[in-house]
Amino acid sequence: MPGCDATATTVDHIIPHRGDRALFWNCANWQPLCTHCHNSAKQRLERSPSR
Repeated sequence: MPGCDATATTVDHIIPHRGDRALFWNCANWQPLCTHCHNSAKQRLERSPSR
């Protein structure tokens, strides 16, 4: 996430795949995140009503 300088350890899906295998394996939909950002900020964004 912006401002984070931790080492990326997780591959995140930019658009949540929600079980869509084609989207899951589409490397254009991947971004590197540190585990903390993936498990906190990114998950909050995905759960927000605007998505």
